[in-house]
Amino acid sequence: MKVLTSSTVVLLVVQSLLVVFLLLSGIRLFESSVALRDSRDNAERCDRLATNIQRLRRLESVADRGESDLRMENGELVQIARQCAIEERQMTSIQRLDPQTVSETDYQRRDVVLSLQGLRLEQIIRFVLAVERLRPSVRSTGLVLLPYTGPRHRSLVTVDDPTEDNASSVSRELWTAQVTLTQLVYVARSVSI
Repeated sequence: MKVLTSSTVVLLVVQSLLVVFLLLSGIRLFESSVALRDSRDNAERCDRLATNIQRLRRLESVADRGESDLRMENGELVQIARQCAIEERQMTSIQRLDPQTVSETDYQRRDVVLSLQGLRLEQIIRFVLAVERLRPSVRSTGLVLLPYTGPRHRSLVTVDDPTEDNASSVSRELWTAQVTLTQLVYVARSVSI
Protein backbone atom coordinates (compact mmCIF):
# COMPACT_ATOMS: atom_id res chain seq x y z
CA MET A 1 0.00 0.00 0.00
CA LYS A 2 1.10 3.43 -0.83
CA VAL A 3 1.69 5.90 1.95
CA LEU A 4 0.38 9.38 1.50
CA THR A 5 2.67 12.13 2.38
CA SER A 6 1.54 15.30 3.99
CA SER A 7 2.09 17.27 0.78
CA THR A 8 -0.10 14.77 -1.12
CA VAL A 9 -2.85 15.09 1.48
CA VAL A 10 -2.66 18.86 1.28
CA LEU A 11 -2.81 18.65 -2.50
CA LEU A 12 -5.90 16.37 -2.35
CA VAL A 13 -7.62 18.70 0.09
CA VAL A 14 -6.86 21.73 -2.08
CA GLN A 15 -8.13 19.89 -5.19
CA SER A 16 -11.31 18.86 -3.34
CA LEU A 17 -11.86 22.43 -2.22
CA LEU A 18 -11.32 23.65 -5.78
CA VAL A 19 -13.90 21.14 -7.10
CA VAL A 20 -16.41 22.23 -4.43
CA PHE A 21 -15.66 25.89 -5.24
CA LEU A 22 -16.14 25.24 -8.97
CA LEU A 23 -19.42 23.41 -8.31
CA LEU A 24 -20.70 26.25 -6.12
CA SER A 25 -19.60 28.81 -8.72
CA GLY A 26 -21.42 26.85 -11.43
CA ILE A 27 -24.60 26.74 -9.30
CA ARG A 28 -24.37 30.48 -8.61
CA LEU A 29 -23.78 31.20 -12.30
CA PHE A 30 -26.86 29.14 -13.21
CA GLU A 31 -28.97 30.94 -10.56
CA SER A 32 -27.70 34.30 -11.81
CA SER A 33 -28.65 33.48 -15.41
CA VAL A 34 -32.13 32.41 -14.27
CA ALA A 35 -32.47 35.66 -12.26
CA LEU A 36 -31.29 37.68 -15.27
CA ARG A 37 -33.85 35.97 -17.54
CA ASP A 38 -36.61 36.64 -14.95
CA SER A 39 -35.54 40.30 -14.71
CA ARG A 40 -35.70 40.68 -18.49
CA ASP A 41 -39.15 39.03 -18.56
CA ASN A 42 -40.33 41.35 -15.78
CA ALA A 43 -38.93 44.41 -17.59
CA GLU A 44 -40.75 43.42 -20.80
CA ARG A 45 -43.97 42.84 -18.85
CA CYS A 46 -43.61 46.25 -17.14
CA ASP A 47 -43.09 47.91 -20.53
CA ARG A 48 -46.24 46.21 -21.91
CA LEU A 49 -48.25 47.26 -18.84
CA ALA A 50 -46.97 50.85 -19.06
CA THR A 51 -47.94 50.95 -22.74
CA ASN A 52 -51.42 49.62 -21.90
CA ILE A 53 -51.81 52.18 -19.10
CA GLN A 54 -50.85 55.01 -21.46
CA ARG A 55 -53.32 53.72 -24.07
CA LEU A 56 -56.10 53.50 -21.47
CA ARG A 57 -55.40 57.00 -20.20
CA ARG A 58 -55.76 58.35 -23.72
CA LEU A 59 -59.25 56.80 -23.82
CA GLU A 60 -60.50 59.67 -21.66
CA SER A 61 -60.44 61.94 -24.69
CA VAL A 62 -62.39 59.33 -26.63
CA ALA A 63 -64.88 59.06 -23.76
CA ASP A 64 -65.26 62.85 -23.65
CA ARG A 65 -66.02 62.93 -27.37
CA GLY A 66 -68.69 60.27 -26.88
CA GLU A 67 -70.26 62.01 -23.88
CA SER A 68 -72.94 63.63 -26.00
CA ASP A 69 -74.06 60.13 -26.95
CA LEU A 70 -74.47 59.29 -23.27
CA ARG A 71 -76.21 62.48 -22.23
CA MET A 72 -79.96 62.54 -22.64
CA GLU A 73 -80.77 65.77 -24.45
CA ASN A 74 -83.79 67.95 -23.65
CA GLY A 75 -85.27 67.37 -27.08
CA GLU A 76 -85.15 63.62 -26.54
CA LEU A 77 -87.00 64.01 -23.22
CA VAL A 78 -89.67 66.16 -24.88
CA GLN A 79 -90.05 63.61 -27.67
CA ILE A 80 -90.49 60.74 -25.18
CA ALA A 81 -93.04 62.87 -23.32
CA ARG A 82 -95.01 63.40 -26.55
CA GLN A 83 -95.06 59.63 -27.11
CA CYS A 84 -96.65 59.31 -23.66
CA ALA A 85 -99.39 61.85 -24.47
CA ILE A 86 -97.67 64.62 -22.48
CA GLU A 87 -97.75 68.00 -24.17
CA GLU A 88 -94.65 70.15 -24.20
CA ARG A 89 -96.42 72.85 -22.14
CA GLN A 90 -96.98 70.25 -19.38
CA MET A 91 -93.21 69.83 -19.02
CA THR A 92 -92.52 73.08 -17.21
CA SER A 93 -88.77 72.65 -16.58
CA ILE A 94 -85.78 70.44 -17.20
CA GLN A 95 -83.02 71.13 -14.69
CA ARG A 96 -79.61 69.48 -14.92
CA LEU A 97 -77.86 69.30 -11.57
CA ASP A 98 -74.08 69.51 -11.27
CA PRO A 99 -72.43 66.08 -11.67
CA GLN A 100 -71.40 64.48 -8.39
CA THR A 101 -68.45 62.12 -8.12
CA VAL A 102 -69.37 58.79 -6.58
CA SER A 103 -66.90 58.44 -3.72
CA GLU A 104 -63.77 56.38 -4.37
CA THR A 105 -64.80 55.47 -7.94
CA ASP A 106 -64.33 56.77 -11.48
CA TYR A 107 -68.09 57.34 -11.82
CA GLN A 108 -70.16 60.50 -11.80
CA ARG A 109 -73.81 60.71 -10.86
CA ARG A 110 -75.71 62.99 -13.24
CA ASP A 111 -79.21 64.01 -12.21
CA VAL A 112 -81.90 65.67 -14.31
CA VAL A 113 -84.98 67.01 -12.50
CA LEU A 114 -88.13 67.33 -14.59
CA SER A 115 -91.16 69.31 -13.51
CA LEU A 116 -94.42 68.12 -15.00
CA GLN A 117 -97.90 69.52 -14.40
CA GLY A 118 -101.50 68.57 -15.04
CA LEU A 119 -100.86 64.87 -15.66
CA ARG A 120 -102.65 61.69 -14.73
CA LEU A 121 -100.63 59.27 -12.65
CA GLU A 122 -100.58 56.72 -15.48
CA GLN A 123 -99.02 59.30 -17.84
CA ILE A 124 -96.23 59.94 -15.35
CA ILE A 125 -95.59 56.21 -14.91
CA ARG A 126 -95.61 55.60 -18.68
CA PHE A 127 -93.16 58.45 -19.19
CA VAL A 128 -90.69 57.19 -16.56
CA LEU A 129 -90.87 53.62 -17.89
CA ALA A 130 -90.39 54.84 -21.48
CA VAL A 131 -87.26 56.82 -20.50
CA GLU A 132 -85.80 53.80 -18.68
CA ARG A 133 -86.62 51.50 -21.60
CA LEU A 134 -85.11 53.79 -24.25
CA ARG A 135 -82.08 54.72 -22.11
CA PRO A 136 -81.07 51.68 -20.01
CA SER A 137 -78.36 53.70 -18.23
CA VAL A 138 -80.98 56.13 -16.86
CA ARG A 139 -83.03 55.33 -13.76
CA SER A 140 -85.77 57.24 -12.00
CA THR A 141 -84.46 57.87 -8.49
CA GLY A 142 -87.00 60.36 -7.22
CA LEU A 143 -90.66 61.25 -7.59
CA VAL A 144 -92.57 63.98 -5.78
CA LEU A 145 -96.34 64.21 -6.42
CA LEU A 146 -98.57 67.13 -5.49
CA PRO A 147 -102.20 67.69 -6.42
CA TYR A 148 -102.47 69.83 -9.53
CA THR A 149 -103.77 73.29 -8.82
CA GLY A 150 -103.96 74.54 -12.37
CA PRO A 151 -105.75 77.54 -13.76
CA ARG A 152 -109.10 76.48 -12.30
CA HIS A 153 -107.51 75.56 -8.94
CA ARG A 154 -108.90 72.05 -8.77
CA SER A 155 -107.26 68.66 -8.76
CA LEU A 156 -110.20 66.80 -10.30
CA VAL A 157 -111.21 67.29 -13.91
CA THR A 158 -113.69 65.53 -16.14
CA VAL A 159 -112.29 63.83 -19.25
CA ASP A 160 -113.71 61.49 -21.83
CA ASP A 161 -112.19 58.05 -21.27
CA PRO A 162 -112.85 55.62 -24.16
CA THR A 163 -111.44 52.78 -22.06
CA GLU A 164 -114.54 52.83 -19.87
CA ASP A 165 -117.29 50.41 -20.89
CA ASN A 166 -119.84 53.11 -21.59
CA ALA A 167 -117.31 55.73 -22.75
CA SER A 168 -118.87 58.18 -20.33
CA SER A 169 -117.18 61.06 -18.62
CA VAL A 170 -115.28 60.13 -15.50
CA SER A 171 -113.31 62.12 -12.98
CA ARG A 172 -109.50 61.80 -13.02
CA GLU A 173 -107.02 63.32 -10.63
CA LEU A 174 -104.32 65.45 -12.14
CA TRP A 175 -100.90 65.81 -10.56
CA THR A 176 -97.88 68.04 -10.53
CA ALA A 177 -94.80 65.82 -10.51
CA GLN A 178 -91.11 66.33 -9.98
CA VAL A 179 -89.20 63.39 -11.48
CA THR A 180 -85.47 62.88 -10.88
CA LEU A 181 -83.67 60.87 -13.55
CA THR A 182 -80.18 59.63 -12.65
CA GLN A 183 -77.39 58.30 -14.81
CA LEU A 184 -74.04 56.91 -13.68
CA VAL A 185 -71.29 57.78 -16.14
CA TYR A 186 -67.71 56.46 -16.17
CA VAL A 187 -65.18 59.28 -16.23
CA ALA A 188 -61.54 58.26 -16.65
CA ARG A 189 -59.19 60.06 -14.28
CA SER A 190 -56.52 62.33 -15.74
CA VAL A 191 -53.24 61.12 -14.29
CA SER A 192 -49.94 61.63 -16.08
CA ILE A 193 -47.03 59.24 -15.93
